[in-house]
Amino acid sequence: MIEQLVFDKNGLKSKDLTAENVRNVLGLPKVEMASVAVKFHKGPGGWDIAKEAKAAINPEIRKVYRVFSKEYRFVPHEQGILDLTKAAEANPEYGRLVWKVDGHDNFRRMHARGIFPDLDFEVKEGDIVNPQIEYFNSYDGSWSEKFIFGAYRVVCSNGLTVGEKFAMETARHVEGQRKDFAIKLDEALHNFSIQNGIWKEWLNKEVSLAHLNQVEEMGLNKSEKAEVVDSLSEDPGMNLWLFYNIITALITHGIQSLNKQVRTWDHLRYQSSNW
Repeated sequence: MIEQLVFDKNGLKSKDLTAENVRNVLGLPKVEMASVAVKFHKGPGGWDIAKEAKAAINPEIRKVYRVFSKEYRFVPHEQGILDLTKAAEANPEYGRLVWKVDGHDNFRRMHARGIFPDLDFEVKEGDIVNPQIEYFNSYDGSWSEKFIFGAYRVVCSNGLTVGEKFAMETARHVEGQRKDFAIKLDEALHNFSIQNGIWKEWLNKEVSLAHLNQVEEMGLNKSEKAEVVDSLSEDPGMNLWLFYNIITALITHGIQSLNKQVRTWDHLRYQSSNW
C-alpha cells in the first residue's frame, strides 16, 4: 500500500518531524546496521565479532537485507526523504510537497515520489505537468542512492510520469560519497524554470515508424508491445503526446514489478528526449 506524507509551506515542516516520524507515517520498516558474529570452524570454536563487516537488518522481523564491508554508507529511506524535503523548503514558492513511497521485498529497494501539486502547467487544456522529485534507495546495495528532479505529467492519483529531467544526483553507498547530495536539489529548484514547450510540440507531431521501433528498446514483453501497437493501429494519425501517454499509462498500470517499472521509465526518458 502506498502511503503519503504532505509538507505544507503554511503547516507541516521538516523540522517538526524526526526520521522516525517519517518512517512511521509512510509505513517504512525500521532498518539499522548491526555487528556480524562469525563462528570459527577450527580450533577451540566459538563466536567472534567480524571487524570488517556489518549487516543491514530489520530487528522487528529479524530480516537480514545484506552483509556489507565496514566502508558501506548506510542511509535509511526516511532520512533521505527528510534531507530532500529540507532542501525543497528553501524554495517555498513551490508550495506543498507530497511524498508517496513504493517498495520491493519489505522495502529492500524503495522508490519515493515527492510531488509539488500546487505548481501546475498545461501542455493543452486538461493535461497538467507538475515538478516532482524521484528518490531511489536500497538496503541491499543493488541501487545507489539517487534523486531525479523533473517535470511530470499527472496520469492519476498514484501514477506520475516524467517528461523533462532537470537534475539528477547519484551517491554510491560508500563512506564520503554523499557530500552535497541534497544541496544539488536545492540548486536545481532555485534555478528551475518549466520548459513545457516540448510537450506542445508533440501535439503537432505524428508517430513515425522510428518512434514505434524505439518501443522495441524499452524492455517490454510481447503482450505489452502488442498493447502499444494495438493502440496505434486504432489511431494511425496519433500524435506523439498521446503516444507518450499510452506508454506511461502502461508502465504505471500494466507493469507490476518495481524493478521493471524503474528500468522502463529510464528507457522511455532516454528515447523521448530525442523526440
